[in-house]
Amino acid sequence: MSAPSGDVPWGGSEFGAVLHSRAGADGTGLFAPADLQRWIDALSTVPGVVSERMRDLAAHLAAVAMDDAEPLPLDRRFADPAWTNNAYFRQLAQSYLATCRAIQGLLDCVDLDHRTRARLQLAVDNQLAAWAPTNNPFTNPAAWKEAIDTGGRSLLQGFANWVGDLASPTGLPTTVDHEAFEIGVNIAATTGKVVWSNRICELIQYAPRATDVSVTPSLIVPSTINKFYSIDLSPEQSVVAAQLERGHQVFALSWVNPDESHADCGFDTYVSAIAEAVEVTREITDAPQLHLVGMCGGGVLAALAAAYLAAVDRQSELATLTIAIAVIDDDFAAAGTSFPDDEAAEAAKDRARELGYFDGNDSARSFSFMRPIEAIWMPVVNSYVLGRRPPAIPLLYWAADQTNLATRFGVDMIEATATNALVRPGATTVLGVPLDLRDITVDTYVLGASTDHVSPWQGCFRTTCLLGGDVTFVRATGGHVTTVSRPPGTPRARYRTGPVSGSDPESWLAGSTEHDGTWWDHWNEWTSERTPAYRPAPQTCGSQKHPPLADAPGAYVRRRLSATPRRQPAKTDNASEPTREEQVMATYEELTQQIGDAWIAAFKQTEEQMAAWAAQPPVSPVAATSAVFEWPYHEKPEAWLDAPPSVREAIEANFALSSRLLAAQHELTLKWLDLAEQASRAAGPSDESAPA
Repeated sequence: MSAPSGDVPWGGSEFGAVLHSRAGADGTGLFAPADLQRWIDALSTVPGVVSERMRDLAAHLAAVAMDDAEPLPLDRRFADPAWTNNAYFRQLAQSYLATCRAIQGLLDCVDLDHRTRARLQLAVDNQLAAWAPTNNPFTNPAAWKEAIDTGGRSLLQGFANWVGDLASPTGLPTTVDHEAFEIGVNIAATTGKVVWSNRICELIQYAPRATDVSVTPSLIVPSTINKFYSIDLSPEQSVVAAQLERGHQVFALSWVNPDESHADCGFDTYVSAIAEAVEVTREITDAPQLHLVGMCGGGVLAALAAAYLAAVDRQSELATLTIAIAVIDDDFAAAGTSFPDDEAAEAAKDRARELGYFDGNDSARSFSFMRPIEAIWMPVVNSYVLGRRPPAIPLLYWAADQTNLATRFGVDMIEATATNALVRPGATTVLGVPLDLRDITVDTYVLGASTDHVSPWQGCFRTTCLLGGDVTFVRATGGHVTTVSRPPGTPRARYRTGPVSGSDPESWLAGSTEHDGTWWDHWNEWTSERTPAYRPAPQTCGSQKHPPLADAPGAYVRRRLSATPRRQPAKTDNASEPTREEQVMATYEELTQQIGDAWIAAFKQTEEQMAAWAAQPPVSPVAATSAVFEWPYHEKPEAWLDAPPSVREAIEANFALSSRLLAAQHELTLKWLDLAEQASRAAGPSDESAPA
């Protein structure tokens, strides 16, 4: 595979999240020094804006102190009644949200290129999510209630959960109860056979469930980043099972979790595997054509495979092509999926070559960073702050079961996106053949998801302009994974359809129509119109040429990520003076460290109190607990006095400690804003007027 070189932007697909994660997996973190410097430089050109934002923040904090601020917005983190009814917690939440608005305003008001803005937005989102008072057991009323209800045992269990996660190579909290699931038993358990395999994939044929089946089978190409079974979760939530019951012949590829031995597997290897799987599927079903369905990152691979088949005169083997929630055009980027510069891209490639693959643990971190509240801090609260077990949800189990990415494949992706080569005719070469997406003339079904944070639906829509045949676009209601994993017949699901007549996604949306049901319901009708023929279902899987090799879901899906901790970068001596970017980054890291120091100090000082707390029997009944938090914190109702003395002492001591922590958080915010103001003064007066 070859592609032109150049700058390295990465667009809005899940591959970008994985590849970009390697750039900072063991380095400076989400805030790239160059991006932080660009932000500060941009702020220095509008000093009036910085002053205005600081005045607004000061005014809002003053209103909070006077208990005269606006009510809390709808936010799941502040659902506990104490955040509304208790003056202390209400003011704490309002102060936090005011600080968030001030910092977000500093990003919104400056002129930055869209890729830098996307990376900074990702970093800001994560930083603000980390500062939420709900994450701190000393400033979360739900944690206090749980501690009283359990006699302090929730605190010890939360600490034990935290210690248990320290060995995690991702450095993230456990999000799902892994013991509740077993591959092939209660997840990825639909009956079928592995009918073909090679070094990077297994082809699964699922056993028919209908008397008659469609003559034209479906071959599903999953992403190489997660396992394939998002389409086959629990028996009650299986797209595969639902499609089988509707008379479809379903085949699916299961990619291997690559290790060092697969380092040479790139575009050529994966596209060749898809092309061969097409041939095997057609041979087993004795079908002249099939529906090629690419899911998530598999949509990019399916498009490349379709373009390759068109280039080698095999397009007639495809009845239709489906590209589901995948962005091909790199100009439509999602937050945090672009490299800061060529150096970062090269560093990511070098680390992958050294390790032998792009580490799936890093991709897990990267996907979590894209939704920090839901993927990081809500699990932190549930597991560490409240001391509860993680939930047993099939989709969360699948999301945590990520894979590595083959080195050559990742390098091919980086190089192909250097100049958006995937959409440039002839710029990408696979198996020695230049590809042109315009050569794909089969009817194509393109799917986007309304709240997709990985592959924005607007970027998915852009694919309709890249192909040469008739294209249908559908936008389903939901997120990146939930959209795919909802089987036909799911209640309360919705999708939108409309004619594709231009390149503007918002114009399409304005002219679209909403329907009840899942997009799979619509897809079934769409494919039936193009391939209406049915025949009696086969009695067995496989064929004489391709007999069954093993039961579904096969062996490759059972290969999990290594538990080896992330490799740290080598330290090098550098006697040169630090650059301005390095100085800014050092200042940021120093200020951020204050938060960690405050946490450590708080835990150390309350260790004995927590032990005494745990020794007390649970307070029962606990109705008195809620009464405590429905009153202003400075008024102690009689219910407060019903708690054991050690509980009262611990809570009262934690009021002081939480105030110190909040002060440290505010100090960090003010110093950050002061840093921007200093940069503004250093830049001198500006003629640019500050917006209101």
